Amino acid sequence: MDRPTELDHTLARLMRGGAIRPAIDGAPDSFLLALHSLELVWLSDFDAAARCAARAVADARDPDARALARAAASIAKACCTDLEITATLNDPLSAALADPAPLTAALARPVWVLLAEGALAGARLDLATPLLARMRATDGDLFGVVRHPFAVFIYALEARASMFRGDVSQARVHADAGIAAAEGAVPTLFARACAALVAGSADERARTRALIAEVERSDVPIVDAVTRGCRVLAAFAAIAIGEHGRASRLIVLAGGDEDLSHLRIIDRAWGFEMLVAEAASRGDARGAARWHERAQVLARHPMATASLDRMASHRALLDGSFDTAIAVSERSARDARRQQRGVEAIEAEILLARSRIAAHRSGDAARALTDLAASALDSGHRSARRAAGRELRRIGRRLPPAAPGWAGLSPREQEVATLLARGLSNAQIARAMFVSEATVRVHVSRILRTLGVPTRSAIGAADPSPSAAKSLPPLTRRQRAVAELIATGATNKHIAAKLGIGVPTVEKHVAAVFARWGVRSRAEVARLVRQEPPPTAA
Repeated sequence: MDRPTELDHTLARLMRGGAIRPAIDGAPDSFLLALHSLELVWLSDFDAAARCAARAVADARDPDARALARAAASIAKACCTDLEITATLNDPLSAALADPAPLTAALARPVWVLLAEGALAGARLDLATPLLARMRATDGDLFGVVRHPFAVFIYALEARASMFRGDVSQARVHADAGIAAAEGAVPTLFARACAALVAGSADERARTRALIAEVERSDVPIVDAVTRGCRVLAAFAAIAIGEHGRASRLIVLAGGDEDLSHLRIIDRAWGFEMLVAEAASRGDARGAARWHERAQVLARHPMATASLDRMASHRALLDGSFDTAIAVSERSARDARRQQRGVEAIEAEILLARSRIAAHRSGDAARALTDLAASALDSGHRSARRAAGRELRRIGRRLPPAAPGWAGLSPREQEVATLLARGLSNAQIARAMFVSEATVRVHVSRILRTLGVPTRSAIGAADPSPSAAKSLPPLTRRQRAVAELIATGATNKHIAAKLGIGVPTVEKHVAAVFARWGVRSRAEVARLVRQEPPPTAA
């Protein structure tokens, strides 16, 4: 079997929940060793995966084998807690970026995806960004297949990277595309779990609860990295809407035991933080201490430092050591910002404000929370705005109201409003957006209230003035075609079929339209297209 076929079959199997324990006898090819390492990571045998990846890196003699071995090594390094083993792996991601040798066309996209996953798994946003750019620079469908199971993993990777940075609006675009591309039980559950995380961060509480419930009642067994990942994403979604008990149950289920030993390091750190926060929310100092002590196994890993600081802050608040709580929260926020981990920085800022309030420094806390809420609104991270408002209410203050009118809608609400203005029914909107009619009804109620209009038919009149479109930068003919199809509600898959191009190519055109027009959501593109036909570049 040739290498593209080997990789194709392996990734499809891993995405469908079919990881198998490889038999590694003799001296297999380094490319196969890298594939074996991926299988072992999927099965949570992290030490064996790291040793296997180290062999693959040492034995690789050609660009394709080197790149895949480095990808496997980076993922294994993000999971293995044995520093003696991971020390042999050096810095595989930087080595991959510095390697000038081109990859075989059929392998380039999936290998760059795995390298980017290694960066994200290791909380290396500084490297994830250029690696994702390399991935996007490759064209064509994955292994020439329009609906390859691993495509869902790519959409989720993009969504998670956007969430890591705190850009919820952009994460939504990728999460929705993942739902549209998913086929089969495991890919579909994974896509919907990723959408739950995005919806939770956007403070779409009804939709988040519905998606979490789908994960909770699923009969997909927890057997590997993807099926565990479904529960991890659902746990993070539950935290986003303040359901700490639910999040704790899901993270322990995903982790396999009270040490969360089946999860990679960053997810273990966040999981222990969830458990400490849940105990703290109940005033359970002993419980918080117990989970914090279990988390000390990660103390030597830099990617866990910010989480460990936030755990210490929760405990210090419980103990009344407010100055300590402030100091470690400040350090956590500083470390998260330095590492471009936007969501973690927000968590630390909320905890810092809570600590300042407890220390009777309400003025400092109020100013920081107001700034945080304004920034969160800009990025679509409305759950952060809600959390900031909750802390302010503790001291008898309120956030200024969100912008009135269209600008006061969340990106998701703007999408619904766009479809309402086109005359679509709730059922049609539900099908177009892959949500339930009940969720659409909730959105419609909030839209009418925010826009201050009495009926659905009046929503179009509340849309911003068409004069805004007159100064739009021109698009190429292909970008214009993509923009006009976006305005019809077409997904990337449907646009690809309509224009006779690959989904990755559509994604690049969509990103170009967003960049040229300075927008964050498909709803904004649709609105601008409706206002006036966009100018086309020569």
